[in-house]
Amino acid sequence: MHIIKKKSLEEYYAVYPSVETACIEWYRLMKANQYPDIVELRKTFPTADPVANNTLICFNIKGNSYRLIVHIVWGKDSIYQGVVNPCRLYKEV
Repeated sequence: MHIIKKKSLEEYYAVYPSVETACIEWYRLMKANQYPDIVELRKTFPTADPVANNTLICFNIKGNSYRLIVHIVWGKDSIYQGVVNPCRLYKEV
């Protein structure tokens, strides 16, 4: 899949280095695979959840310590990276 704004991830883990490995692994898996829909995505990421009327996908990363929220354009294999937040801030997004 094509990931738009990888730099956003890099900027985040520059500030919060404890999430770097998890972000890099998420990026590697997403880049290496094609997911036509949420069903296929959940084969790799079982805890991925659609949010905001199914327009965004929320990934739990680093042992559910952080949430990565992205917009996936199904059928175009494009991901627009959104935000990474500690779970305690998730309700503020």
